[in-house]
Amino acid sequence: AIVSREYLVYDPRRPIVEAELQITSFQGLLQGHRNRGLRHGCASIEAVNLSAEEAAWLHLPTGTAAFGVEHVFHDFADKPVSWGWLICRADRVRLTAQIGAGAQE
Repeated sequence: AIVSREYLVYDPRRPIVEAELQITSFQGLLQGHRNRGLRHGCASIEAVNLSAEEAAWLHLPTGTAAFGVEHVFHDFADKPVSWGWLICRADRVRLTAQIGAGAQE
């Protein structure tokens, strides 16, 4: 289970909010909606303890260990267009990386 919060910078010249969410959300980036209005972004992962609100959403005790992923995305004018974070249950997340030449995709 994952809890996600996303925030967009309002700009009436940009497409509707639903379209923005597809390319500026962390989920949108992971699903491959890249290079449609985004120049770059930064995501960081850290160990966190669940707040009372987060714990209630995830049906866990307050203070339970979890992973937090915070992200900021910028447009081609280098202005931030979205910010958000995910809270992931630590017992249901596995992080894997393929390193080096010949790594399987």
